[in-house]
Amino acid sequence: MQTLFEWDFNKYEKSRADELFEKNMKEFGAGLETEKDSYGRRLLHKVLEEKEKLDKIIEKAAPQWPIDQISAVDRNVLR
Repeated sequence: MQTLFEWDFNKYEKSRADELFEKNMKEFGAGLETEKDSYGRRLLHKVLEEKEKLDKIIEKAAPQWPIDQISAVDRNVLR
């Protein structure tokens, strides 16, 4: 969640996802797995791959809230 928020808030390129994930795991996830195939990393990459599709689903479910007007935390929780 922290990595998705930071990636979205700073408008980073997808290529920075692993770098952000590693940094956040060191800071917030001491003792948790960080392997290349960890659940957290796979979930992060899947959300980034499907971001446009997920955003369309969110916008359809909440048409009164354009995706860019939803707070960054809420937007990434929904994704």
